[in-house]
Amino acid sequence: TNLYNVFKVCSFSIGFKSNYCYLGKGIIKLFLYMQIADYLQISSKNEILKAVQCALNSAAEFEHLLQLAMGSEGKTSWRASWAINHFPPDSRNLFDNYIPLIIQVLPTISHVGQKGLLLRFLSRQKLDFTIEGTGVLIDECFKQMVNPLLPAFVKYYSLDIMVSAYQQLPELKTEFIASLEMLIPYANTKSLAHKGKQIRRHLESNRPFAAGYLKMKDKYQPD
Repeated sequence: TNLYNVFKVCSFSIGFKSNYCYLGKGIIKLFLYMQIADYLQISSKNEILKAVQCALNSAAEFEHLLQLAMGSEGKTSWRASWAINHFPPDSRNLFDNYIPLIIQVLPTISHVGQKGLLLRFLSRQKLDFTIEGTGVLIDECFKQMVNPLLPAFVKYYSLDIMVSAYQQLPELKTEFIASLEMLIPYANTKSLAHKGKQIRRHLESNRPFAAGYLKMKDKYQPD
């Protein structure tokens, strides 16, 4: 910001037109973004954590990271979605205004790893499924659960989100059980099948889910 102010003052002092100032602002924004983009060029936890720190230090870089995480930049967007899962717990409120947008773009994401990590991120948020717009997330989770071509970790996070949704919207029970009946016979892994059966037993017996249920060990994505 200070660099841009200096550029703006200098621009006016030598008679630049306003459009050149906008160009200068764009160049400086690009300069700011280069650092976080560079950190997302390789799949390394150390680089991901550096990207997180950059985003915490700059509102502009934070916004750019979110844009990448919701974008279609291939592996760069995948790594950006990995990064948003590594923000410290006390910074969760930074995402409050972006969660509805993440939910809305989720069906458009074609990169499986990126979508899985966005689901992972959403599964760890305190979502209100009674508000308008969250139906998109519920529909998307049902689709992930019954798609036999998707890897197990995508279905894991979809299940976790659906458990949270069911706790707020018990009327989802019938459709949830039906989706589990489709998931369990074709589960990619034994642990996924076990998790599906565990959830089905809770639903069929109307038992509440234990507080620690969603703390199940995450084995399918780099931490």
